[in-house]
Amino acid sequence: IALSGVVAIALIARLLIPLACLGACRTLVPFQDIAERLRAAGFAGNGTIVVSDFHIGGNLRVQSPQARVVEIGYPPRVWPAPRGRGQCLVLWAAKANALSALEAYLAQHLGVAGDARRHEGELAVPMQGSRARPYRLFYRLYEESQGECR
Repeated sequence: IALSGVVAIALIARLLIPLACLGACRTLVPFQDIAERLRAAGFAGNGTIVVSDFHIGGNLRVQSPQARVVEIGYPPRVWPAPRGRGQCLVLWAAKANALSALEAYLAQHLGVAGDARRHEGELAVPMQGSRARPYRLFYRLYEESQGECR
């Protein structure tokens, strides 16, 4: 009987949390789906992921354990050194106006040229429990290793 009560509470919580989180509720962001879409866009899951938000970086680190994650709020010396010739992926939330700060960090601290070849895109992935409300991320995937972003 105790187990069925726990299951009932879990089911009720699964139904109510989407209703209570009308904004971008972090617990509902489908990072596994985001990682799958990034792989479909060409990200192999290695190299460096550059973010402006620890929430995005930490969750993608779980999905891409071979990648090094760099959050731009800190100097490069606090992050592990890059290894090999991996990819350079840059991500930012659609709500955050972080592109200029990301570009400055890439150029000043990681040696990424502003005109380096890359492809860019936007991901709109439905939030868990709400097909009408997507979580939106923008990304840049550089075609080759870039300086210390590799």
